Amino acid sequence: MRLPNALPFIVIGVSACASTPPKPPPASAPTPVVEVPPPPPIPAEVFGFGECVSLRVAGEADTRGVPMPKDGGLFVWPAVDCGAVDGWAGVSYAQWGLAGGFSADGKSYLHCGNDATGCQLITVKDAKAKALAPKGNLDDAPSGIFADKAIAPTVKRLKIPGAVGAWPDANLMVSWLVAVTKGSDGTLPTRLTYVLRENTTGTEIELTHFDAPSSTEAAAGGYVIPSAVTLSPDGKTLALRAETQQGQSLQERVILVALTPKLAELYEAAADNDPSHADQWKAKAAALK
Repeated sequence: MRLPNALPFIVIGVSACASTPPKPPPASAPTPVVEVPPPPPIPAEVFGFGECVSLRVAGEADTRGVPMPKDGGLFVWPAVDCGAVDGWAGVSYAQWGLAGGFSADGKSYLHCGNDATGCQLITVKDAKAKALAPKGNLDDAPSGIFADKAIAPTVKRLKIPGAVGAWPDANLMVSWLVAVTKGSDGTLPTRLTYVLRENTTGTEIELTHFDAPSSTEAAAGGYVIPSAVTLSPDGKTLALRAETQQGQSLQERVILVALTPKLAELYEAAADNDPSHADQWKAKAAALK
């Protein structure tokens, strides 16, 4: 028997089986790998400064990216309030006893630092101090020791704190750095140094420094942090303060620095760092003497 239509069906079937499969889509180009440069080195983690965005450490200090003052007034960098004491049950009472401020005329400075003298009224001209013993405590004057009944009359009479004086040069700032000691309690700031900085040349001179209670105590956990920087109402004196802690003993110290002689010293140092303008710097220094 003839099957005239079988061959065409067989051919069609073979044709379908031999069809070319679709080509796969072209492979996408590999994503280029961008190498990210490593971040700048971070100073050693120092006890008491965990909240600091910037921290200058002696031997590691790097002032690249120093912010420039914007309003022409006293500018302190890094911010002094980024340091913090180690808390304990009675820390509020200890902090209650810390305060400082110039009189309205800039001739006196009242400082309370939790030391044996309580509070001292310091004459700026000769640094002589008169002790004023507070009578109350945190419960009697919750707003601070300046509201204490033995201290408040002096605060009122001298109008403390007085207004902040005019800063002499918009290119100047106060900065600070810490020297550290590595001990059993971690990396501790054992010396705090305040400096006066001229930003256009990067020149710096020391204003003063504070040490932790002692090298022996520092090994057991004593440390120092900045507390406050204030300019007198007459613009002549800087009050530089630092807190020291050893165990549950918290104290604050203050050093008053005459600004004008330090400005002259800074401008003379700037003349050495900027020889092309040395005559101008020397003239500025001479005008202050």
